Amino acid sequence: MPFTRTLAVMIPFILAAQLTGAAVPERPLTIAITLETFEADVLWNASEQYVVFNGTLTLDDPVQREIDVSLIASAPAGWSAGCSPDIIKFHSAGERSFTCNVHIGVVRGNMTGNITIDGTAYWRGDVMATNRSPAFSVHVTRLLVEKPYNMTNPKKIDFTTRLENILPHLAALGVLMATVVAVAVVWRWRRNRREAGP
Repeated sequence: MPFTRTLAVMIPFILAAQLTGAAVPERPLTIAITLETFEADVLWNASEQYVVFNGTLTLDDPVQREIDVSLIASAPAGWSAGCSPDIIKFHSAGERSFTCNVHIGVVRGNMTGNITIDGTAYWRGDVMATNRSPAFSVHVTRLLVEKPYNMTNPKKIDFTTRLENILPHLAALGVLMATVVAVAVVWRWRRNRREAGP
């Protein structure tokens, strides 16, 4: 009798455990982020520079739920990066494309900046999966700001830059000429005064 009563009490718990176990999918939800390219070369000359690359977000969900995936790009200090769209909605498993825009800010000499994208999958506010993309490398070659040639046309002289370099020398030459003229005027005045006598 005690055994029968104990078994009757345990049966609901056993059934609940079986139902809970059956509701859990054999494969968990996963996301993957792939990139079309992995690097870019940029010539930096202190002006606004941007790099754009594309990627693909893949969702695998055995239960086929409505999932929101956020994409957050990380960039070196002084740079900025963002994905478009930054939130992708899935109604079932599949693939979606996105674009990442990178603004190249502070550059100190030649350098390589790595961009990574972190994806987080949410279902009803709960985090279901996370993943990170491979690094996208931006190789920056820093050019001198005062350059003798036009960047868009190397055969064309950049007169603006040349003038900026020459202006200080022109100013010094002007001061020297003004001094010479003043000395000549004083010398001639004194000579004329001596010739005129008292």
